[in-house]
Amino acid sequence: MSTAIAVAEIDVPQDFRVYTDEVNKFKIFIPQDWQVGAGEPNNFKSITAFYPEEEANSNGNEC
Repeated sequence: MSTAIAVAEIDVPQDFRVYTDEVNKFKIFIPQDWQVGAGEPNNFKSITAFYPEEEANSNGNEC
């Protein structure tokens, strides 16, 4: 039996979705409303970021 599990065989938790990275060959659960972003790699193969959608009045300096 293979150690790889097909996503179709996994129950995706409510309010999550499956993110699939075809290049690096992995899948993960991320919240439904999160954004996916890519960065400029610096000595890395690739950079992918996951982040919640921010409110328009947020400046990122909240404590």
